Amino acid sequence: MAHLLTRNLPTLPLAIASALCLSIAPGSPAAAQSGDLPDTARVQLLLRDGQWIDGRMDTLDAGSCTVFRADAGVQAKASEIVRGTIVACLVNPERRRSMEFLTQLAGGTLVFSDGQFLPGVLRTDSRPPRWEHRWIGAVPVKTDVLSEMRLVATRRAPSRPDADTILLVNGDIATGFIESIGDEVALEPPASESKATDQTDKPSEAAPPVRRIQSDRIAAIAFAALAQPPSSDPLVWTADGSIVRAKDIGFQADSGWRFLLADPDLGSRDQPKPITGAITRPTAILFDRSALTPLAACGQPERRPPESSYRYETRPEVRIDPPDQSLLGLGSVEFDGPVHARFALPATMVDAGGAVCFSAEVALIEPIPLDARASVTVRFVGTAGQTIVLDATKRRASILVTHELAKDSALEIVVDDGGNGVAGDRVAVHRGCFIRQQ
Repeated sequence: MAHLLTRNLPTLPLAIASALCLSIAPGSPAAAQSGDLPDTARVQLLLRDGQWIDGRMDTLDAGSCTVFRADAGVQAKASEIVRGTIVACLVNPERRRSMEFLTQLAGGTLVFSDGQFLPGVLRTDSRPPRWEHRWIGAVPVKTDVLSEMRLVATRRAPSRPDADTILLVNGDIATGFIESIGDEVALEPPASESKATDQTDKPSEAAPPVRRIQSDRIAAIAFAALAQPPSSDPLVWTADGSIVRAKDIGFQADSGWRFLLADPDLGSRDQPKPITGAITRPTAILFDRSALTPLAACGQPERRPPESSYRYETRPEVRIDPPDQSLLGLGSVEFDGPVHARFALPATMVDAGGAVCFSAEVALIEPIPLDARASVTVRFVGTAGQTIVLDATKRRASILVTHELAKDSALEIVVDDGGNGVAGDRVAVHRGCFIRQQ
């Protein structure tokens, strides 16, 4: 393990790399005594019934999870939870930070169609070119499994289903089909251009030449979406901002987290070793990818003022954190009251049908006036849902509503007067998500 990490951290000083290797050896005295373990043991678990459990994890394996619950008092006994009932997990949730902060520290980002996300740098000094990742090492660049390559981490190329798109550093856009990536990116013109050339009155006229663009002129590339079978492997968000497919995920109080890379292009195919340590420490785990749909992924809702109120402000009354910059994709949604927001559910979720629950925490946004009082209703269209009143003494509360999906299903969130006027009523929905029931 020590050899693996030293080889894959060429940019770190030797002393730092050695320290990392010592601190992550599973079961070693250094690991057992490090201050990292108490943090990694603190978790919040999302269960299939929509409840969040806050506590300290003792063990996790393929069959079950043992947790000392934080709400059970000082004399709490360990609760054993069946692994199959756990949808997701947040590790050390007190230190949550935006993924945007982490990705801005990297030179670029490789985004896979299966949800994997690797900060790193494109290296073209070898054939074939590779993506250099901090702790995985050299990753082969296979365009048929990628959705994006951001050479500048904060910039994105517009996506098209019928062509690859290149965003240049100066803002220009080029479209076509990428033939190769290296010091230059070879871009074949779109089929429409070639067809137009073939239909000219000059049969001998050559087709448009392949365009070659220097890699250092490119800010980002978006690849045409190719149909691929969905992956059922859990996704792990790590401390350095990476997202990887994983298997054999486990935890022991004396040695910390362990998991294996599930993608053979990223991990060793010959007896892969568990990955642990500071930079690879999980910050979030999505165990069942098909069960969870973030509210933030539903996009902007249809909005109108509640019938009993009137809006004086013209600024947007709903703000949504980008899902790809949030752990588990659970971006927060903020509302300036009064507002009646209706979220259309993703077609894939509606088409699947069945029962779902919506789970979230609603909270007043700081700073909170002493006389703040807001009413929040969360419901599926056609149902009564759940209504709570938030004020300075009750600043946050959990919401859980269930529903049997139909073609016209939608979620409504209404922020209205709680009894003392609507001025200054600002509410955030944290960890909002739909969970498919089995």
